[in-house]
Amino acid sequence: MPEKLTLNDGTVLENSSAILSSDLFVYIHGSDLQTVFDLLIDPENTKKIIYTQVNGESVTFVGYKKLRAVTDEGNGLITAVLRKEVTE
Repeated sequence: MPEKLTLNDGTVLENSSAILSSDLFVYIHGSDLQTVFDLLIDPENTKKIIYTQVNGESVTFVGYKKLRAVTDEGNGLITAVLRKEVTE
C-alpha cells in the first residue's frame, strides 16, 4: 500500500507523507506547485489531514490550518509546511 494523505474535503494525495515537528511538514510526489498551493491554502482542507502509512496504519493531524510555505524541490517533489492555528 503506498503512502497517502487525505485532506478534510476528501482529496487524496497519493505517494505523499507527513512528518510532525513543531509544524507539519508535508511531502507530495507527482503534483505541481500550483495544485498543492491551491489545496493547502484553504484551511477547510487542512483542518484535518489523515496520513496513511505504507503499513496501512493511519495518523490524523488536526488543526493545521495555516500554510507557511510551499516549495518545488524538483524531480516531482513538492514540500509544504503547515502550522497549527493557535486560538487565544
